[in-house]
Amino acid sequence: MPRKMLAFVPYMVVVLSACSPTDNLRAGVSAAEAEEKSARENVAMPEGGHFDFWDDVTEYGKTYHVARNHPDADDENPGTADKPFATIGPAAELLEPGQRVIVHEGIYREHVRPARGGEADDAMIHYKAADGEDVHIRASEVWRPELRTSEGYRVPEDLDPPILMADMSGEMFGGYNPFGLCNVPRAMMDYGWEWTPEEFRRLFLRRGGIYIDGEPLEQVFYIRHLRRRPGTFWVEPCGLRVHLRLPEGVNADEAEFEITVREQCFAPEEAGLSHIRVSGFHFAHAANPVPWPQRGMLSATRGDHWIVEDCTFRYANSLAMDFGRQDRSRRVETPYGRHIVRRNVVSDCGVSGLLADGNNHGMLVEYNTFERIGGMNIERVLESAGIKYHWARDALVRNNVFRDMHHASGVWIDVGNRNCRITGNVFINVKTMLGAAYVEVSHEPNSIDNNVFWGIHDGDIRGDEKPDYVRHGGVAADSDASDNVIVANNLFAGVNDNYAVSMHLQQAGRSFRGRTAEGRGHRAVNNIFHDCRYWVLLQHPDGNAAGGNLYPAEMSAGALKVVQPEPQTPPDLDAWRELGLGAGSVRTRMKMEFDPRTLELTVRLEGDAPQTVAVDELDIRAGDPPGPFTPEQWRRIVAGEEVTVRIDAGAK
Repeated sequence: MPRKMLAFVPYMVVVLSACSPTDNLRAGVSAAEAEEKSARENVAMPEGGHFDFWDDVTEYGKTYHVARNHPDADDENPGTADKPFATIGPAAELLEPGQRVIVHEGIYREHVRPARGGEADDAMIHYKAADGEDVHIRASEVWRPELRTSEGYRVPEDLDPPILMADMSGEMFGGYNPFGLCNVPRAMMDYGWEWTPEEFRRLFLRRGGIYIDGEPLEQVFYIRHLRRRPGTFWVEPCGLRVHLRLPEGVNADEAEFEITVREQCFAPEEAGLSHIRVSGFHFAHAANPVPWPQRGMLSATRGDHWIVEDCTFRYANSLAMDFGRQDRSRRVETPYGRHIVRRNVVSDCGVSGLLADGNNHGMLVEYNTFERIGGMNIERVLESAGIKYHWARDALVRNNVFRDMHHASGVWIDVGNRNCRITGNVFINVKTMLGAAYVEVSHEPNSIDNNVFWGIHDGDIRGDEKPDYVRHGGVAADSDASDNVIVANNLFAGVNDNYAVSMHLQQAGRSFRGRTAEGRGHRAVNNIFHDCRYWVLLQHPDGNAAGGNLYPAEMSAGALKVVQPEPQTPPDLDAWRELGLGAGSVRTRMKMEFDPRTLELTVRLEGDAPQTVAVDELDIRAGDPPGPFTPEQWRRIVAGEEVTVRIDAGAK
């Protein structure tokens, strides 16, 4: 059944699953295709108007072929189907606008450097993995270590498995030895943190990685820490010798060892190349630095109009993809972004999934899955997120899944963002010192709407020592030092460490273009709160709105809060209404279950429904369903049915 896209309708598209009462919400392929086309052309944006879509319409002429497993493969070949190249590099040197390369099955251990870009949406350059074939591009090489008993250091001799050591030749690295380079970013000097010893240790680890039979070894800071557990390694100061303990049950003579030797997998050396399309590859093992600078496993190198689709990105030391300026000191000229990132799976990256500091105007990120991002646990470097933008304009982030994100936000738009919409996404098991979806220092309209937040937790490493003034940490929809943020028609569940919606001025003195935020113009409306201890925090009662919400029947002290004026008694819902903030809202009982893998949500309402309010900019009308439900689904829920829906999000 074809995918139904989130469109101008004011709710996330959810598909009735087979386990629910059966209603056919789609009247055949042709109708669905017509609806999908209409949806793509009519996505409302927070400032009014609609998102400006584009796509590749190139009619490709010449096609090169790369097939390392072909018996006649050779880089001196012409790159035809029967005489293919052995590596991707020669094709990258030859491709002209309107041409493509098809790469066939195999593991390609190289840094692909496009020599030129395309010219327009009908004259792109396309790098494509062959249909149905597994094509891997890795920044690692196979390593055949001569393992021997560790010596030269005081280590226990009675461990099982024992501590071994092996040397790496400097010739393996081609001028970039990640085992000799620390993670430490410049950002460490930019913030006034009192860094903890554990943070220092993680930041001073080396960028290099070791993989045995496809699984990473864990790097430790001191050689003595190898005694703690198998499957670990330590790097000598020279960066050319490692000491390690094999994982339990691994036979070194039979195992495949890989070590990272390159910073990136796919990135042009020349900046500013445009209209490049990358489809269907498996990227892995980048030994890249902790931002700043931002240098992804795949990098647009400050180009514009890239399409990255149907790829997987796994095991980046820091970052999977970058599309922005890369460095705060750089300038990027117009046309300034317009990238498309869709249907990718991004996982197991130490810091971030996708970063774009500027160069992100009109960017579309849709139907991707981000999992296990932030594993380096250095969130206070302030670049950890599934997606992080600075200076975004007219950007659409929709129908993505952010799952098992520890020490990272899901989506973070930081400084000077305008007319960005975060909609139709699912945030599951996110543990962050900030918010799962976070808008920072932005005065113009932006929206967080029609999302599902399920299990959002506080990841601040300071724990109980976190200062009382800190509003962040385990927030679902978080806004700081901003105005005019719309938080509408979301479902919040399992948010108990902090407020589900927090729209505050913790950074009250921080200015953007000479102006500080007032914390006004916010709307937290038409949301559903389930199993949430704290619901909504607003800086002021005046100039903000919080109507049409469905709250839990049980109310904790402080579940609703305004920060100013103080002191005050935490309001109940009646007092909230007297402040002008509770119109149409109700407290009622709901039963919910959610499967984080299948994205199936089962709902039963056991009370009254709220009277929702209009959000004209997003084409939400008064009386439309609260939360991310369609009118038909909500009709059945209000009628007392137990309804199971499947959220249409993430890579398929």
